[in-house]
Amino acid sequence: MAHEDGIRAQLGDLTNLVQDSHTMLEQKDDAQHKEKQTRRLDTEAQIIELKNMILKMHEDMEADRARYEGDKRDKREVLETIISDLHRQNAEQRELLQSLSDSKRS
Repeated sequence: MAHEDGIRAQLGDLTNLVQDSHTMLEQKDDAQHKEKQTRRLDTEAQIIELKNMILKMHEDMEADRARYEGDKRDKREVLETIISDLHRQNAEQRELLQSLSDSKRS
């Protein structure tokens, strides 16, 4: 009987050791899982931040392009007005020269 009690005690000790080892492994696995989850969340946050930065850059580029096109259109209109004025002045000067030339002939 004492021998059986000793075996039972040893089996109990072994059972406790196996249970403790199992618990430690579960805790280690839980900690590793939490670390992995944290790294994954950090990576996802970085990806979202990068996407937002790229979208902002794209929006800024589109705004710059629109501003450039507007400026270009405005400058073209100004240049067309100047050219039109120069053509008008040229025609007036030709008429004036023609009338001067005609008056000298007469």
